[in-house]
Amino acid sequence: MKKTIAAVALLALFVLSSAKLNNRTVNVPTNTSDSLSLDSTVSPLPLQLENIEIDEFNNVITEDSVFIGNLALSLTKIPKAKTMYKAAKPIFGKWAKLFVIMKVQESGADGKNSYYAKKYNNLCGMRCVKRRKTKSSDCGKNNYAIYPSWYHSMVDWKFYMDNIERKYIKKHGREPKDEFEVVDFLYGYYNSFPKWRKDLRWLLKHYPVK
Repeated sequence: MKKTIAAVALLALFVLSSAKLNNRTVNVPTNTSDSLSLDSTVSPLPLQLENIEIDEFNNVITEDSVFIGNLALSLTKIPKAKTMYKAAKPIFGKWAKLFVIMKVQESGADGKNSYYAKKYNNLCGMRCVKRRKTKSSDCGKNNYAIYPSWYHSMVDWKFYMDNIERKYIKKHGREPKDEFEVVDFLYGYYNSFPKWRKDLRWLLKHYPVK
């Protein structure tokens, strides 16, 4: 563990130095204290900068890991709900809980992920799209989107939510005040089954994500 943390800290100096040349701020943890929360399946960051991707949220992505704030998570293992909430919070803000609840509803709770979550890394049952920005890498059977990892699926749902929020504002002249208003707004075209809306509202009230 200490060697892993040391590797992260060392690489952070390289990445931050490189990013500084491009006037970018990068969310790579440089503190070697216990504040760095590492997934046990995460490999140490490689010391070759060409193997590193810095995405639009300034998170560092390697071949098999993603580093979000003080979280280091494997891209090959779908996190549990509470960990996913921590990962989603910096990206989604107030909609982080809704994302996790949508994941639970669409692809299952901890350790019970659906076929599409396991095979396609598709956490929320997203379909292939042509017009909006997407992180999907391919289109699978039944028109379900395929993602390189669960993290890419999460970011793609952020893009989707940005569109939904704009549509909501256009229709109602204001932002949605909470997750329940978003669920009611989504009902009918994201999913048209009354049970879907009822289940989501129940999960929002009762499923622990924090």
